[in-house]
This record gives sequence, structure tokens and C-alpha cells, in this order.
Amino acid sequence: VEDREDPVVVCPNTIIVHLGGGECGAFVNYAPLSATDNCAVVDTVMTPPSGSWFPIGDSIVEIVIYDAA
Repeated sequence: VEDREDPVVVCPNTIIVHLGGGECGAFVNYAPLSATDNCAVVDTVMTPPSGSWFPIGDSIVEIVIYDAA
């Protein structure tokens, strides 16, 4: 038996942080994501994790979903 169905993930919305004067970035917290799969989601990893320091500019958060298969 092969698991050929990809997990389905619902990502948090884009987050925009407005800084005051003279700041070079901010610690940003974001909501956990929601993921489902036909073989059960075992783990989700967001890199960098919520609460990390983000410098000024656009940043990408990588999401990896692990299922039981």
C-alpha cells in the first residue's frame, strides 16, 4: 500500500508588523497551522518557529508536514 495523498495545510494569514522608530526588526508570534492527512499528521515544523526575531523586510516561514506514512 502506498500513501499518495499529500497533507492539506491551512497556513496563518500574512503578518505585517509595523515598527516604531529606530528598530531593526521584531520578535513575531504567529498562530499554529492546521494540517490534515488521510494517514494522520504526526508532526508539523515551522522554520523559523513562532516567537523568532525577524529583520526588517519580507521573510519566509518554511512549513514541513509529517504524516504517519
